[in-house]
Amino acid sequence: MQVACWLSFLLTLAWMGSAAWALSFAGLPVSAPLCARFGCRTIATVGVLTCALALIASSFARSLNLLYFTYGICYGAGTSLIHSSNMMFVTASFKRRRAMATGFVAAGPSLFIQGTGPMTEYVTSELGWRVMYRILSASSVILLFLEFELTNEVAETISLAHGNCPQTTADRSVGVSDSAWCARCIRVDCSFWAVPSYTIVILCITLEGFGAYTPYFHLVKHCEEVGLTSKSATSLFIHIGISSLVGRSVSGPLNDALHKTPMMLHQLSSLLISGCMLLIWLAHDYVTFSVFAVLYGFGNGVGLTTMFLLLLNTVKPCHRALAFGIGEFLHSIGCMLGPGFVGE
Repeated sequence: MQVACWLSFLLTLAWMGSAAWALSFAGLPVSAPLCARFGCRTIATVGVLTCALALIASSFARSLNLLYFTYGICYGAGTSLIHSSNMMFVTASFKRRRAMATGFVAAGPSLFIQGTGPMTEYVTSELGWRVMYRILSASSVILLFLEFELTNEVAETISLAHGNCPQTTADRSVGVSDSAWCARCIRVDCSFWAVPSYTIVILCITLEGFGAYTPYFHLVKHCEEVGLTSKSATSLFIHIGISSLVGRSVSGPLNDALHKTPMMLHQLSSLLISGCMLLIWLAHDYVTFSVFAVLYGFGNGVGLTTMFLLLLNTVKPCHRALAFGIGEFLHSIGCMLGPGFVGE
């Protein structure tokens, strides 16, 4: 009975983490247009404050239902605001080296996880998870100072983004300004669905989501079935994390150096990921599984960065906010449903 209760508690905690992760993507169709309406600096600041308050409230929570709200919902909403504002700001700030800048920003979360993972584990084991949440909340002050460094020219006028949304004759006749047209276009215009390249990208990343992330859920069990220990299996995620960090960092500069469209690199990353997953049955020891982890992680990192580039650069500047939010939302649906379709 005690074992069953403990497993149920762990499952509940896992669902809380899944809820926060899902909301960070599901909220993008709302948070990204908010960046266009109120500016990236404002939305990023609200996101950081939301995450900080959510972590503080979670540290004082006395019930799982309250944790679902403070962490699963509030913290997830805050991360959605931060993610959308960062990506929109980078896209509007860089023109010549946009792919390189996007790659470095995409590498940030992977670097953060690799660097803070051991620290949070140590603090949790020594002081408890409540203290760990409070420390993470206090560290958000650093992010606030960084957000205030965003320049007004870009952060507060992101909705313009040098957009070239075509105005109709009727709009010109009633005196609709370019800025008003662009802001209105962001809120209600979904004509970017008529852009063939954007529609193809959406179709591709949604289908990719069903299989691209299944190793995160089933790799440990598969390793145990072929004779590896659970400790060795979990260490493979370190290889995946480091190689994913390298893939995210080099994909942007590589795209700029080759002067190719991001779609070509994205196709190569998808080919690498699918090849690794098709040939994983050949792995039989720790070395071969490590090779799989490195190649898979690198392909995953390249694919993520090029996905950002494709979503943000296949539509007009004034459509980027809503197009980016919808694209990542649809991609997250595949990511959440894919592992379930694969099986236990």
